[in-house]
Amino acid sequence: MKGLIKYTLSILLVLLCTEQFVGHHQNYFRALSDKLLLKLEMLKKRENDKLVFIGSSKTLDAVDSALFNDHFNEVSDKKMKSFNMATTGQNYKRIFHTIKKVLKSQVKVLVIETSYVNFLDGNLGFDESEKRNINKSNLSIEEDVQGFLSRNLHMVRLRKAFKPKSFLRLFMIFSSNIFNHDMWFRSNTIKQIISKFKVVQDFSSQDLIQPKIISSNINGDERFRNLINLLDTTEKKIIFINPPVAKEDHERECNDENHHSYKTLSKELDTKVYDYTCSAFDQKFMRDPTHLNSSGRSAFTKILVRDLQKEIEQEI
Repeated sequence: MKGLIKYTLSILLVLLCTEQFVGHHQNYFRALSDKLLLKLEMLKKRENDKLVFIGSSKTLDAVDSALFNDHFNEVSDKKMKSFNMATTGQNYKRIFHTIKKVLKSQVKVLVIETSYVNFLDGNLGFDESEKRNINKSNLSIEEDVQGFLSRNLHMVRLRKAFKPKSFLRLFMIFSSNIFNHDMWFRSNTIKQIISKFKVVQDFSSQDLIQPKIISSNINGDERFRNLINLLDTTEKKIIFINPPVAKEDHERECNDENHHSYKTLSKELDTKVYDYTCSAFDQKFMRDPTHLNSSGRSAFTKILVRDLQKEIEQEI
């Protein structure tokens, strides 16, 4: 009987300590269940980031921020530290949430992806459960108890954080200023780790595609009006990009309608839009029609340094 009492008290002590620890570090544990929150916490831990990339899985696969830093520092007298904040599952609410948070940070340059997936309707993905009106009369006893525990215990509300991979993510937050964690955000992680040890290829001029640059003094349409309203008062440098796609996705991204919309972005925010979808990237660089593989990522990162270097140098 004494053994049972000791065991029960030990379990209760562990639960109480866990509750206290989670309660005092809610931001970290909350971030472990969502990639966007995770990257925002990583940005807080990082120091002296001068540039961030914001966008969908297209930009996540297209930009190697560590390689961008290395190559930029080779060709420029200015020193660069950048962070790829792009995430999978992007939509209108999530990209606006990201931009708002980054505008309050130390970052000086925002490179924002303009492809259509960033402006699709969708949910933010967090805090949604707290906003629901729950009809308690329709809840079972079990559901009622679960709701009570979730409202009153941090470790129950944030239980999604207690998964094996979450401990890796916790390490990523605290080590984000030491290591580049881009490789952990996609499938085939082992292949991406191996690719880090390969020598970056010397790409020919034929491989290094040229962008369609939208720089306009006239307005197009009002498609990006909400985005313009969000960005028009910031003193930070804003640059827009649309990463490369394969030939079969070419017309959906590179078309007169998109470029007409980009004109308003350019005029209202005094910036440029670099559309790389107008020259189909070689198939050897594509993982699928809209995402680059590791070789394509290296090639496109080099392209970005080539095209954005002068603009960035003016701000940093």
